[in-house]
Amino acid sequence: SESVTRSAREERPQIHAPRAPGGDVNQEQAGPTLIDHAEGLIAKKLKIKEWEEKTARQVRQTATLFVKATGKSRIEDLHQLDTARFVDILLHELPKNYGKSAKDMHRSLEEVIRAARERIDEEEEPGLEGATVNRHLTHLGNVLKYAASRGVRPAEALDLTALRAKKKERDRDARPPFTLDEMIALLRSPVWRGSLSEEDRFSAGSVVVQDALYWAPLIAAYSLMRREEICGLMIADVALDAAIRYFDVRPNKYRRLKNVQSKRRIPIHPE
Repeated sequence: SESVTRSAREERPQIHAPRAPGGDVNQEQAGPTLIDHAEGLIAKKLKIKEWEEKTARQVRQTATLFVKATGKSRIEDLHQLDTARFVDILLHELPKNYGKSAKDMHRSLEEVIRAARERIDEEEEPGLEGATVNRHLTHLGNVLKYAASRGVRPAEALDLTALRAKKKERDRDARPPFTLDEMIALLRSPVWRGSLSEEDRFSAGSVVVQDALYWAPLIAAYSLMRREEICGLMIADVALDAAIRYFDVRPNKYRRLKNVQSKRRIPIHPE
């Protein structure tokens, strides 16, 4: 109800984002800003192909958001309290869908927070999830390390680890697995039993098209490989002439792997 919503707004702690720093500072004399260092890190990682564009966008968003939240653009001016204020805003003030729209990068933090407060209700509590907050802290830490390698350090040592949200369980355990009934329902789809046509794959018929939509779920069910790993397989990654046939999961020109441990060989199920 309106009264409950109003009460919730009044009881919530009000964390105000500071104004962005003014333009009266000569940036050439002050040196590179935090955003400048972020762009330098992005350029380096893209050059040596350690990052993809998605990671670059996330780091750019973190740097921009941090400056908006703290009002400080130079790393040399940063204190522990600034990073704590940044995390408070992430956890309590930002809407959960922040960053999904390109417009968010161009809106002031005050506008974003005001809009989130106006929408507050029991089903849409402001604040990012712990995993998203941790991602922002990881990206911020990487930018600070990059700056430190160039002789630029905060006003005092910053402890980002203490600000991270603790995970109660592994990411894989947080996602419930498919039940047997769900798997049966999935595999009874017209995709495998016969579609109406190549264009209409989800209406029943007699057409079976053995393309990525057909094979990717089956490979996932039998191999437990990641979606990106399956969809990025090349013909050369399928070893059919080996004693035990296998998928060779390795980086290629279409996709990287999540981590070093992801490079592996997966036996192909005899079915």
